Amino acid sequence: MKKINFGLWLMLSAVMSLSAQTFKERVNVSLFSGWEQNNISDSRYYGLYSSWFAYKGDRWMIGPYVVGALSGNDSRTGYNGNAWEVGLGLSSGWYFHHFFNDKGYATWIGISGGLKYAADKGELSQISGSYRGNQKDWLGCFGADFSLWKKNALAWWPRVHAQFTVQSPLSEKKEAYWNNLPIADPAWDKGYLASLLKVSLLNIAWGQTYASPKIIAAHSFSQGDKQSNLGLGAELSLHKPFRDDFFSVYALYKISNTKSNRLALGISFNLMSL
Repeated sequence: MKKINFGLWLMLSAVMSLSAQTFKERVNVSLFSGWEQNNISDSRYYGLYSSWFAYKGDRWMIGPYVVGALSGNDSRTGYNGNAWEVGLGLSSGWYFHHFFNDKGYATWIGISGGLKYAADKGELSQISGSYRGNQKDWLGCFGADFSLWKKNALAWWPRVHAQFTVQSPLSEKKEAYWNNLPIADPAWDKGYLASLLKVSLLNIAWGQTYASPKIIAAHSFSQGDKQSNLGLGAELSLHKPFRDDFFSVYALYKISNTKSNRLALGISFNLMSL
């Protein structure tokens, strides 16, 4: 039974939080959640991401991060699944007070890499019988992101943010049963590639807070079902002056090569940017 690759949006949301807010602070704690729907299934996820730059110099910083998430999936065929995953790794970044020689901009370049352990199970009941399966994976993860700000926060196009994420299985193990009898059922390949571009249109001053509407473009490829998605959408975020977003909500419509187009909605809180 094919399943939606939950790890894509889990890791993508986590990497969204790995941005230049940390040029002022060493600790980042973010909560994120999302929901997706298409003509096949509904899925949802909840997670926590935290990083600590143990070393922080004038430009370069590095330190550990942890991420954890829960997800669930209900399909139109009656298949129900849920999963959890935890990850640990290192994140690093470089902050510059200019963009090349233009001091009207600030720049951030970040990279991260780590390991995740994921476990998921699913069940399907039909008149002909019942299915259940359990899969456990060790996954290697890599992320990179780039941000460019205008120091004049009230200018048009104040920020551009680009991200790239890769996940690759290192080991896979699956047990599957039909009517409680063991069956051969290949492990689901959780490898994927994803990229994301967010462009802020403007910052709207609201007291000591800025509201920032953004446009989003995203692309992803899931190895499990060879599904490729192209997404277009919008985001609305809130942030303090010279700080990263402490709240954001987005809507993304993804067009799939497998004719399973989907609507994705998400929300995140960065507790350290309040």
